[in-house]
Amino acid sequence: MSGDQFLALRLSNDHVAPNTLVSLDPGTGKETPYFYFDVPIEADTLTTPDVNDVVVQNGRIFFGARAAIGPGADGNKWVYLVLGIGSVAEKP
Repeated sequence: MSGDQFLALRLSNDHVAPNTLVSLDPGTGKETPYFYFDVPIEADTLTTPDVNDVVVQNGRIFFGARAAIGPGADGNKWVYLVLGIGSVAEKP
């Protein structure tokens, strides 16, 4: 929920179409796009809702890992723990 809006995440499986945050009308089932976004391929695992938290606040969507394991075997691998994405829509 975001205020009085029921929000849902529609993830792309092909990495071509964008991911979408949509507002759902529970009465009609109608979806209204809130905003479209993409994530870096390295952070794609953050979009799995059963092992990560997804929060929407102030026109932004945040993905956060619920648990973290040390760096990769090479010691230099980047590990995404949190990713925030903002809408680029014009403000009225």
